[in-house]
Amino acid sequence: MSKSSIPVLRALVLKEIMSKKKLCINDGELIVGERGEEPASTCTYPELCCHTLQDFDVMDARERISFKFDAKSRKIQEDLIIPAWEKKSMRYRILENMTEQWKDCYAAAMFTEFMEQRGPGHTSGDDKIF
Repeated sequence: MSKSSIPVLRALVLKEIMSKKKLCINDGELIVGERGEEPASTCTYPELCCHTLQDFDVMDARERISFKFDAKSRKIQEDLIIPAWEKKSMRYRILENMTEQWKDCYAAAMFTEFMEQRGPGHTSGDDKIF
């Protein structure tokens, strides 16, 4: 078996995801598509940020934009995703290597959270991107 490069592996993963993805098109939409298979649904990306069960509760209870999840999804998160990813996600690794001064800045809301369902890199300060 030959070993593929990282870019090829990423492309193969994307191909697999896209071959199984269902497209949601709602009536009257000019711009179509949802993050998930139906309105107000989304995927999680535990390699970026491994959500806790408490995170799911918060998302479920939000007043304006909530994301509902069923018992099966919660069980998968609890039994499979969290044990596999909670200390391996990119967010976890970044926070583990961040200085206390930077952590204090995030806690004080000087910067927004940087790893919630998107790639890293939208924190800025001075003339640098962190």
